[in-house]
Amino acid sequence: MSTDFRSITPDIDDIAKQMKLVAELIAARDQRGNGVNRDVFTAYMGGFDGHSELKATMNNRLPALDNAIKKFWMEMKAQGISEKVTVVIGSEFGMYLSFFVFKSTLRPH
Repeated sequence: MSTDFRSITPDIDDIAKQMKLVAELIAARDQRGNGVNRDVFTAYMGGFDGHSELKATMNNRLPALDNAIKKFWMEMKAQGISEKVTVVIGSEFGMYLSFFVFKSTLRPH
């Protein structure tokens, strides 16, 4: 691989390592056989539950996510497949489901 995936915040997360692994798996697509024409990979980055410290939490966490996605996309371009790759980012806060489904006494955030 041609992209350096070193994280700018290695002490707080490993999202860059996860994105590097995904890039390596994508790079090995030809060695995995002819039966696979679509892949789905997931990565996880926690630590966003900031409540009253939301701004500080985002300032602390988002640079690492930005770096990992930027490096991943650079690698997809280097592999010549950026037009065939989609990155989807999602977030959830599961308390809403339990609050409404189970009529919990907890308040949603």
